[in-house]
Amino acid sequence: LTLTRDNKDTMVVTECGAEAIAFLKIYGVLPSATIFIGIYSKMATILEKKTLFYATCIPFFLFFFLFDAIIYPNRNAIQPSLSTVHSVLGIAKESSSD
Repeated sequence: LTLTRDNKDTMVVTECGAEAIAFLKIYGVLPSATIFIGIYSKMATILEKKTLFYATCIPFFLFFFLFDAIIYPNRNAIQPSLSTVHSVLGIAKESSSD
């Protein structure tokens, strides 16, 4: 867990800047944790302990595997460039005239 958290912070600071960490914690981690607690408590009343453990761990393992094998190596193909966003939104590029 510590290795994952340290890597996440390193990638966020490198790609977005240090100010993004506070934004992600408030608008990403807090709602996700609240939703997870609600789903977990509902599953805890339905499933046995062993099944609950696997039902909780397997999605995380799958995400980390997909992130490591597919998402992060292809981040440039997944994330559109600024020029692509401008063309989709119909925003003209500002040209500098000297």
